[in-house]
Amino acid sequence: MVLSDDRREAHVAAALAVLAAIAASDAICGLRLRQWSRSDDHSSAVALLQTVVLHDSTLPTKLRRLLAEKDLVHYSPNLITVASARSMIRNARALLNEADRL
Repeated sequence: MVLSDDRREAHVAAALAVLAAIAASDAICGLRLRQWSRSDDHSSAVALLQTVVLHDSTLPTKLRRLLAEKDLVHYSPNLITVASARSMIRNARALLNEADRL
């Protein structure tokens, strides 16, 4: 994904990155553990992901970081920076890459 320097575009991309990361985590856990988090508390998804043997052991931390920004990018009228959006997209991409390996 190529991200321009437009903060509105970056904000939307970051919001979508959070959703993609959640879906990737569910896919990883579903394929490896035959279960996924159904809780409204996203920290349970991180805890479940921590039980999976992963190629990249930093993925639970990356998911936790993305989830920490979820309210900001989904509900706040304040736009995040392009740099923050790029970081979030990188973290989501790492989770998606792991899911693609399965």
